[in-house]
Amino acid sequence: MKNFSSLATPVVCLAALLVLFACKGKDKAVPEAAATMSTSGNLKLVARHHIDVEEPSDLDLSEDRKTLWTVSDEGGIVYQMDLNGHILGSFGSGLEDLEGVTTVGHKGLAVVSEKSREIVLMTSVGKHSSRSKLDMPGERNKGPESLTYDPVESVYYALKEKTPGTLITLDASLRETSRAELNFAKDYSSMSYDPVRGHLWVMSDESDAVYVLDRDLRIQTIFSFDIEQPEGLAVDYEARKMWVVCDKSSILYTFTFSDY
Repeated sequence: MKNFSSLATPVVCLAALLVLFACKGKDKAVPEAAATMSTSGNLKLVARHHIDVEEPSDLDLSEDRKTLWTVSDEGGIVYQMDLNGHILGSFGSGLEDLEGVTTVGHKGLAVVSEKSREIVLMTSVGKHSSRSKLDMPGERNKGPESLTYDPVESVYYALKEKTPGTLITLDASLRETSRAELNFAKDYSSMSYDPVRGHLWVMSDESDAVYVLDRDLRIQTIFSFDIEQPEGLAVDYEARKMWVVCDKSSILYTFTFSDY
């Protein structure tokens, strides 16, 4: 400041105050997040919000693309949020160790428990309608990690994290129709189905990446980032937006992506 005149000093201070008041009330997470997040060139971080959910796991976009659903393995709670992570409502599922959630139509949900290996269909206010147990033997913490639904074909996909990574396909009645072993990432923590292109988006925590797969499970593109413990993924292909939720810090990240 020593190169400025005594008259310039108060002017500079006044300008700084005006900038401060202009920014007051705005979400300051965007520039801070953008400055500290490393992503691939086809992905851009635009917002970061703390959410009031303990250990959030999995994520899905509502059919009208206006809200997000997530679950907590602490107490088996299902949460509905707006696109900025503000809680709109919640209810207890009656299940332990919830790991996956997906929307089914306008008022339906499906959740999956890693402990019991059960997929449960319910309404958006928590009323159970049917359930089915996955054929997924192994240790308690080696069960299903995510669940997503294809509304065009009425098909469910359940995801096993690793040893090995497995994708199970189920019909509308929750009967298994096929399974495939996955080997393109270190682990598999979440997924989201894009009905516009018929692509399955699969996220890997340990590989710090999201893989976009076609119906034959061939990789179409890869998005990378450096989020610690990403546990949930939701995609709006039409808006070119992707949301990722972090289990450890309870942070919801919003990205935009370029076409592929």
